[in-house]
Amino acid sequence: MPARQQQLRVERIPISRQGYDSRGQYWGVGKPLYYIVDVDTQIDVFVRADSAKQAREIARPHFAAQRKKLEERHLYDSALRGTRRRRK
Repeated sequence: MPARQQQLRVERIPISRQGYDSRGQYWGVGKPLYYIVDVDTQIDVFVRADSAKQAREIARPHFAAQRKKLEERHLYDSALRGTRRRRK
């Protein structure tokens, strides 16, 4: 079965001329700021990019690495659960 396509939610964060978002968080000025979430894992990242498409391209390797860590951890956790004795 082919691997499922990774679903990312991308949102552009409006930044004032002074470099603040609507919550008062300072981000500085420069390229547009994007908030990206992996829909499956809920891992998120902020990225500066010229477009939403470019932001996705920048973020994909980060999400792939984080997903791999989660998968490895899951296998490790499963192995630990298999070796633990049940309490009566």
